[in-house]
Amino acid sequence: MAVIHVADVVQCREFIFEMWRNVILKQLWKEGHRIELKSTKDGRVLDIDNPNDVDEYYDIITGTLSTELREMMKKAWTLHCGFGACCDPANFHSEGAWKL
Repeated sequence: MAVIHVADVVQCREFIFEMWRNVILKQLWKEGHRIELKSTKDGRVLDIDNPNDVDEYYDIITGTLSTELREMMKKAWTLHCGFGACCDPANFHSEGAWKL
């Protein structure tokens, strides 16, 4: 078995946020089906571009999803429910993907 180091923790984190900003959050969601992550501290909707929210946002999207969050994402992710993968060109031709 060989292990090849492709990206460090910082690069992985940047790539995850790039996918959320440029692919997941740009889907053509119907009203009421948009993915909104709420703070576990005060219940407000987190802003992926707010430096004060990014750590909590990251913890939510990389951690164990609550039942409520899974249900919300299930409703929002209808384009990918049957196939299970996001095939948008932005996903494969992003800056982070090309760096990998």
